[in-house]
Amino acid sequence: MVAVTFTRKAAAELKGKFQIALEKAFAGEIKPEKRNQYQHALAKLELLFAGTIHSFCARLLRERPIEARLDPDFEELDDVESIMLRDRCWGEYLEGIQAEGAPIFEKILELGLDPAQLIDIYQKAALYPEVEAVRNELSPPNFSQEKRRLKKYLGQSWKALPKNAPDKGWDALQTIIRQAWLRSQYLNLDKDQDFITVLVGLDKSGGIVQNRWSSKEISKEQKENFDEFRKDVIAPCLKQWQKYCHYFIMNLVMPAVAYFKDVREKNSLMDYQDLLLRSAELLRNNFEVREYFQKRFTHILVDEFQDTDPIQAEVILYLSGEDFKETAWQKTKIKPGALFIVGDPKQSIYRFRRADIDIYNEMKRIIRESNGQIVPLTTNFRSTPAVCDWVNPIFKAKFPKTATQYQPAFEQLVPFKNITGSGVKKISIDKVFRHNQREIATFICRMA
Repeated sequence: MVAVTFTRKAAAELKGKFQIALEKAFAGEIKPEKRNQYQHALAKLELLFAGTIHSFCARLLRERPIEARLDPDFEELDDVESIMLRDRCWGEYLEGIQAEGAPIFEKILELGLDPAQLIDIYQKAALYPEVEAVRNELSPPNFSQEKRRLKKYLGQSWKALPKNAPDKGWDALQTIIRQAWLRSQYLNLDKDQDFITVLVGLDKSGGIVQNRWSSKEISKEQKENFDEFRKDVIAPCLKQWQKYCHYFIMNLVMPAVAYFKDVREKNSLMDYQDLLLRSAELLRNNFEVREYFQKRFTHILVDEFQDTDPIQAEVILYLSGEDFKETAWQKTKIKPGALFIVGDPKQSIYRFRRADIDIYNEMKRIIRESNGQIVPLTTNFRSTPAVCDWVNPIFKAKFPKTATQYQPAFEQLVPFKNITGSGVKKISIDKVFRHNQREIATFICRMA
């Protein structure tokens, strides 16, 4: 058996509960055959794997390292170690291409970009190396008309500014206009890079304080002109420029991701994503290995499935599928009794890590087409009846009656606990002078 959990702590708790359940069953069983089965299960309890998906994948790879083309003594990196190595590789890569005068480094500078500030893009690309980056080279944008509009706007807005600084200083919009005007005097707006630099400085909210202008009418007019210019010129131009620069940015970043991967491979280091990707590759391409592990692990339980990403789902389905030669995990048909998953899409909070409702819905489809059973989660083991009664109408108004592509269906919460005399209480507190926290806490404790 395999029990895949989200944390090591959850795995330990699950394994402990399983052992206690077996011990109780063994103690209460009178039939010799059943007692022997429970006793055998308890004796072989260590064969049960309970842990995170990453630790499970590490176990697969360590058992068959030759087929996975890995050093059997590879070292696993935790999140902190991986981040430190990743950022170190970024620095080494930039120093290398700068020293050799690489054309892509010079192009990035020519575009007015700071290579060091592209680290966020590098980090995201390095975190999901299996996602193919779009790299389509575009023609340089033609900003001729927009450049004329910028010059005209700056000239008009500069004239509208008070001649002298207001007593309480320039407001936000006045400051933005002044800074943009000064930049325009020192930069060449006919150059795309300088034009974009001025637009970036203008791309702010630009609040106004009416009494710091010559008149309220002028302040309102300037605010309207600024908002219109920002919408019609600044936003479209910046978006178009970003699309144009994307090709060159990715040509700088992706070799850095490859360098990070090369450093890990040369030093036999595996981060969490490596464990997933290499396990999926091993099971996808080596049918003998997949059949071997399917015989080893015949029953798989996955908890918190709503937080499962596509690669994790791929590994799980390869191990529970009927056809061990099927390479497309979306076409997998699950063996009866091989897979049991628990998940609640309403609790999914890891969309940034590619765990979203699409994967959840895809798994539900595969289970249905494999003649599996889907049971709604309705029993609430934590909350009292009063809390469930309070939450249900709110959830009913927020979630659809039937599931959609983007939202799960509403399910009535049924409390497991049978407790009366408790529920949701509203505590009204009068305004406390200067929001004194000690006084507020004392008052709440007395009310509670």
